[in-house]
Amino acid sequence: MRALFLIPHPEDAASGRLRVLQYLPWLRQHGIQCEARPFMSRALYRTLYQPGRLSQKLALSATALLKRLWDVLRSTRADVVLVHREALPLGTALLERLIAGAGRPLIFDFDDAIYLEHSSAANRWARMLKRADKISEIVTASSQVIVGNQVLGVYARLYNPRVTVIPTPVDTERFQCRSALRKAGRVVIGWMGSHTTAGYLRAVEHPLVTVARRYPEVEFRVVGASPVPLGVPRLRSTAWSLEREQDDLEDFDIGLMPMPDTAWARGKCGFKALLYMSVGLPVVASPVGVNRDIVQDGLSGFLATTEQEWIDRLSQLIEDRTLRERMGAAGRAIVEREYSLAVHAPRLLGVLQAAATGHLEVDGSAPEAPAAAEHEPQVLNEAIAR
Repeated sequence: MRALFLIPHPEDAASGRLRVLQYLPWLRQHGIQCEARPFMSRALYRTLYQPGRLSQKLALSATALLKRLWDVLRSTRADVVLVHREALPLGTALLERLIAGAGRPLIFDFDDAIYLEHSSAANRWARMLKRADKISEIVTASSQVIVGNQVLGVYARLYNPRVTVIPTPVDTERFQCRSALRKAGRVVIGWMGSHTTAGYLRAVEHPLVTVARRYPEVEFRVVGASPVPLGVPRLRSTAWSLEREQDDLEDFDIGLMPMPDTAWARGKCGFKALLYMSVGLPVVASPVGVNRDIVQDGLSGFLATTEQEWIDRLSQLIEDRTLRERMGAAGRAIVEREYSLAVHAPRLLGVLQAAATGHLEVDGSAPEAPAAAEHEPQVLNEAIAR
């Protein structure tokens, strides 16, 4: 079977890397001829959000567009086409409709609430190029839809009953539990992410400052964001790199995942918490969206809402190394059992095979979508409220 995967960004971007690219070696080992085609080159991805360099951006974008149009023509030679998030990062579903109209089984995969109008502070200008309501068109045109959690599934079932929930998995062969040998007395509280979610750290600035004053042996790390304007003592901010990802995680003793209780945040798939847990770190997270399911409060970490809860939970973990190790081991076991690549790669293969052969079934793990789109606001409100 030949499978073509269309993703918006190169390997540098986490979403396509985790939802598509990390599956490819496993799929190839099981007989699938895989080809992944990002819209953006690495050069375009790395310059797009930098100031200036307009002529270079326009030239790289024009090249990317031509290559993507060629990808659509090549899709007719594939047995199945999977589009992750969007084939073209513009306000149109034209390319997805062309692929589906040509008779190729189209699978649509998404892992954020991209049907909502949303943009980060770093790329608000991109709103002019996007149209969130095109997502319903893509979902409707697809043979099968894959989503990262049940909140996204509720939305997708409004337009297509063939929806499968596959969490964003962790490659537990690549991410191993860190070494138990640690520098005595030092405790590092860390956050790893990107500039799009770095602003979430401001919600815990006061608790972190309090913890820093209470425990002079505690250090703080922020990996993957531009320098965050937090007045937290002993905080070091470093750039993220794929090559250093495991090493940076191993430098942490406790993983942070604060999130606002918003519709956009509730659609997230909790991968940050899973990544911490995969290397044996306890997690302190906001009880938002799937965090409630991933972080088992008191077992693999803590859920914290108020500033005092953040202070108290972090203090517990700082003072009790045995608790940190016990929670870290429990988190690793949860990831291996429920969120690993080894668990979910066969499920993705099943979806690809079903779409290619036309043996598609409605996912029985969740309720049917409403018969009429007029119920959309009610269903979405119910999903968002969870």
